[in-house]
Amino acid sequence: MISLKARGVSGMQRITLLGSVLFLWVCSAPLTSNSLVKLMESPRYAVPVTCESSDDAGNLTAHSAIVVLGADLDAYVESDNPYRVLSRDSLIRTLHAASLDTGNNQFYVMGGGQTSRKLGNFMAPVLIDQGVSDANIVRDLLSQSTQTNAERLLELRSSVISTPITLVTSSLHMNRAVDIFSAHGFIVCPSASSTLYSVSAGWVGLLPYIAGLNKTTLAFRELLATIKYRVLR
Repeated sequence: MISLKARGVSGMQRITLLGSVLFLWVCSAPLTSNSLVKLMESPRYAVPVTCESSDDAGNLTAHSAIVVLGADLDAYVESDNPYRVLSRDSLIRTLHAASLDTGNNQFYVMGGGQTSRKLGNFMAPVLIDQGVSDANIVRDLLSQSTQTNAERLLELRSSVISTPITLVTSSLHMNRAVDIFSAHGFIVCPSASSTLYSVSAGWVGLLPYIAGLNKTTLAFRELLATIKYRVLR
């Protein structure tokens, strides 16, 4: 084996290379990724008392307005099948929202997105496929961020803003989403669709995994977005 020194690699280059490998190792370890995800997913909001309504069996019920925030879609998939085009996160959020339907809910699908293919146009068919009436779905095809999601919903529901909304998004995104929608005057009842957190099992939590790196990337992106929102608001 030819050593790095024999190949003419300088000391600084060796330090940079080893540092990069160590950094990727740490970021890929489930112990690191799950700790960061747990930090970002831990609720930092107070649930309004008006959200605590329940049915006769004591189960929490969704309020009349269910607001579903889109995540991403695969713009390169040449298909009109929403189950193929929507990202896993977008699909899980939509399916979770459909599970809250009592038959009398008004759904607001917030998903313009960054491309000519609109999230809302793919999320709505999933709701319909799960039994939600098309007449009860309002599609927002203009918003491109959580901030503009709230602004668009304010335009759509300005006359009934005092009525609580059930906000559906992922646990990772929920803290920032609640902050933004609350700042726009909405009474927000959070209903998380999924969590990225899982308990690391023993020493294997110190080993690098692609899944761990993916979790760290998503959690760090959410952290940066949260910092940006708090600085600019």
